[in-house]
Amino acid sequence: MLVLGNALGQTADAIDVDAKTLYNWRQDPAFIEALQARREELWEQAAQRLRAMVHPSLDILQQDLGNRHDRARFRAATAVLRLADLRRSLHPARRAEAG
Repeated sequence: MLVLGNALGQTADAIDVDAKTLYNWRQDPAFIEALQARREELWEQAAQRLRAMVHPSLDILQQDLGNRHDRARFRAATAVLRLADLRRSLHPARRAEAG
């Protein structure tokens, strides 16, 4: 819950511990390390999900290039591609050409 940005008090209530106890845990190096590891795991999962959406989004864009009637799908696909920032993932030699 802390990794997701929930407040200390809210998290303490949800896991049924005193807020002071949770505060003390957050000062423990092992807890800090475990929290950081979980944060990195969640970010990696999000990155994997985003990468998985890129190809379907490209397919939608390709299908809808001439179709102005399905704006919601087009906007969603465009948003995914902006989030993915494909220019950053181009091959270094191509990155110079695109930039």
